[in-house]
Amino acid sequence: MQETAATTGTSILSLGIIINVFGTLAGVLAVIIVLRTLAKVGGQVGAAFTLTLFGMVFQTTALFYDILAYLKITPEITINTPFGSIMNHTIHETLMVTGIIFFVLAARQFAKLSL
Repeated sequence: MQETAATTGTSILSLGIIINVFGTLAGVLAVIIVLRTLAKVGGQVGAAFTLTLFGMVFQTTALFYDILAYLKITPEITINTPFGSIMNHTIHETLMVTGIIFFVLAARQFAKLSL
């Protein structure tokens, strides 16, 4: 019974890495598409697409970082504060949150276009 659980855990982890690889490839393709779009547009639309591009780059980099972490190439970072170690912080989380912030800024920029 324990062998089945161990095998299941390994296959689930491998599935996660496969998803990250395909996500990274899709992210790179999406970045290329947005770069080509940026070459054709400018002004406020271009500014919004630039923010979207930054968000996509950070999100794709976070997925790539997960692949490197799976291969045990990257260390995990613990942030210590005067209040103690309040979080076990990883580079992946920082990249994902930064990407989300850029997406929110891009959405705000796109919303301004309709006003």
